[in-house]
Amino acid sequence: MSSVIFVVCLLAKLFYWDLQIKLRVLFSYRWGQAYVDRKIHHMAASLFAIAHVYLGLRIKVDRRSVGPLPGHFAVVVNHQSVVDIVAVKLAFPNHPIRFVAKKELGRWFPGVSPVLRVQRHALIDRKGNRDQTMRTLDILARRTRLGICPVIFAEGTRSRTGEVLPFQAGAVRRVLAAAPIPIVAVAIDGGYRFSRLFEVSATAKNAVFRVRIVGVFPVDGGKSSVTNAVQASEDAVRAQIDEWHRG
Repeated sequence: MSSVIFVVCLLAKLFYWDLQIKLRVLFSYRWGQAYVDRKIHHMAASLFAIAHVYLGLRIKVDRRSVGPLPGHFAVVVNHQSVVDIVAVKLAFPNHPIRFVAKKELGRWFPGVSPVLRVQRHALIDRKGNRDQTMRTLDILARRTRLGICPVIFAEGTRSRTGEVLPFQAGAVRRVLAAAPIPIVAVAIDGGYRFSRLFEVSATAKNAVFRVRIVGVFPVDGGKSSVTNAVQASEDAVRAQIDEWHRG
């Protein structure tokens, strides 16, 4: 019964936010954008709160493990589920983060899709041509110069088992070529049990979702510098995931 209530409450929240955003955008795009910017952390926290109340799902976010963060940075993180987007937002409540995500999330996903569109996240068509992908990343790079913090799931796809897949440096290099900012590495674990948000009710009872900042790596703008920072991020994330799984 609790799973049914969870799904009902989850859908109610998502459709409510969906309607609020679309009504505001209908009158003014900036009004809709301001609403999302103001409410996005509350939205992320609310989704996990609902899952905790009805399923016992807990989230543990450790933002302090590497000390104070730089004011402007890129986030490189492993990827296990669509829920990772919500968790990363909780990890950085005071930073204007923007995701590189698959284009399908920009449509037909109540609450989430309008947020990704209104905030102008980088939505990549994984079946499209490379030139279009590069243009999308270049737009994100220009916005990064203006102060947004890009978030890149460096494995390029979800890990269905929780094992960390090799990190790919290409997208990170493309974005940071125009804005050589530090890379903040983040480890996420727990989402591989439910690859889609609506699967949480079936597989996440009393589960623990962990998010931890595991390193800050400087970048000087050169390709080798970015590649080395991405490799260091992968090593730090892999070590953290291994520690969690051994525990």
